Amino acid sequence: MSWKRINKIFEPTGDFSWSKSHAQVPVPIYLKELDVLRVFFSTRDLNSRTNTSFVDLSAKDPSKILYVHDKPVMELGEIGAFDDCGVMASCVIKVKNELWMYYIGWNVRNTIPFHNSIGLAVSDDNGLTFKRKFAGPVIDRNHIEPFFAGTIDVKKINNKWFCWYLSCTEWRELNGKMEPRYHIKIATSFDGIN
Repeated sequence: MSWKRINKIFEPTGDFSWSKSHAQVPVPIYLKELDVLRVFFSTRDLNSRTNTSFVDLSAKDPSKILYVHDKPVMELGEIGAFDDCGVMASCVIKVKNELWMYYIGWNVRNTIPFHNSIGLAVSDDNGLTFKRKFAGPVIDRNHIEPFFAGTIDVKKINNKWFCWYLSCTEWRELNGKMEPRYHIKIATSFDGIN
């Protein structure tokens, strides 16, 4: 199967201080009760900090924008937290009457350009707003992930949760810049958290 580029559906206008460029990492979820595809995306401010917002697309014709949300769905983390420079949606799933957003929380570093972790936030209003489930990440550096973990996709199959995520295995200097090397890993859980 080959892909055919049709057109660009959305790009930020730059009208909001929190959204000057980028509509990256699109994360769609079908909201049956509204009959829309809600597509969460990451956008950047003038300081390259990342916020998450969304657009609603027609479920019958995804090239039609029905609504553009005019604010981030959650605030950046507190200074010093794992997500004080960026909150980037990576996966949104329905869990009972809530939406769970697994997101890439990131901040800048001295010896490398950035550090990623995976956070979890929950919405009870169909994604208009999200609140952190915890102050810290659900996946971060540890004895298994010594550098960082990022981009994640989560599926609940029967009573078991599966998550595929990006794992930084090392940093290498290329052309004078530090660049991460990645592997895709899988983890399982019985609650989507541990």
